[in-house]
Amino acid sequence: MTARRRDGGLQFGLYIANAGPRANPRIIRAMAREAESRGFDGCWTNEHPMPARKVVGYEWPTKHHYIPHYDVDTTLAYIAGQTTRVRLGCSIHVLPYHSAIWLAKRLATLDQLSDGRAILGVGVGWNRQEARFLGFDDFEERGKFADEALEVIRALWTERYPSYQGRWHSFEPIDWRPKPLQKPHPPIWIGGESMPAIRRAARFGNGWLLSHMPLDWVRQHLDILRDLMAKNGRDPAELRAVGCFYNVKLTRRGKRLTKVVDNRKSMAGNWMEGPTTAFVDDLARFRDAGLNYPILRIYAESGDDLLEQIRIFDEEVRQVIAK
Repeated sequence: MTARRRDGGLQFGLYIANAGPRANPRIIRAMAREAESRGFDGCWTNEHPMPARKVVGYEWPTKHHYIPHYDVDTTLAYIAGQTTRVRLGCSIHVLPYHSAIWLAKRLATLDQLSDGRAILGVGVGWNRQEARFLGFDDFEERGKFADEALEVIRALWTERYPSYQGRWHSFEPIDWRPKPLQKPHPPIWIGGESMPAIRRAARFGNGWLLSHMPLDWVRQHLDILRDLMAKNGRDPAELRAVGCFYNVKLTRRGKRLTKVVDNRKSMAGNWMEGPTTAFVDDLARFRDAGLNYPILRIYAESGDDLLEQIRIFDEEVRQVIAK
């Protein structure tokens, strides 16, 4: 595999539109090829496989951003066949939605077939309705389930004859192959900002995936995470990436935007819009706070507009901040 470029201390992922109004096979192919040819570090998907038609008991104003929804792992496998260099991740696999054993198998297979490019991004999820539809009823204990699932996945990936006895998973020694190509295993990136999520990242994480948090918060909690890693006997340098979706809009009706509007209260469904110079400055602040892996998510009005905004961002933001 070729060396991956670092752009001004940053590595960039690109969200591949596996969900939402722009999602279709043509645009998935086109975005994967753009990521590969332009030097993005990774292609990323997003997971909401069963959004309720009628939302009950919570607010989800951006639900339409996830419909239609192409399966994340099938999409990543498809992208692997279209590319040779970019890494492949999901932000995030919601662990209570999955059998840990099958998730470990899918990611190990992806890692083998992609020549060692898989990243496992995981979290506990927030959507009670969706979890129930997918057969997980212990919603209040989803954090404990996630910890157990990660223990299972790591055992399957690293032990010659893994076995496990837990509350949700139980199996005698098995001959489980193929193992992932990456050693000791593919990077595990933990999503979430709660203290349980930070403790989970300190225990398992090679990366940390955040929503759009205030940068002072990021600085403070990165220190907490690194201290917890050290207390767990881990080198804080093992935390290679701190990332988030970086939501961008550069054009409207084909015209470049000149006024900065920033409504990023959460990285799920809100974005910053404006001229490219504003994003160069904004990303410098992200980098200085310790966020080194923005995953570019473009808000576009058509497939062609999406590809054009990727071009503009790459040439006028990413390549500028790399200088």
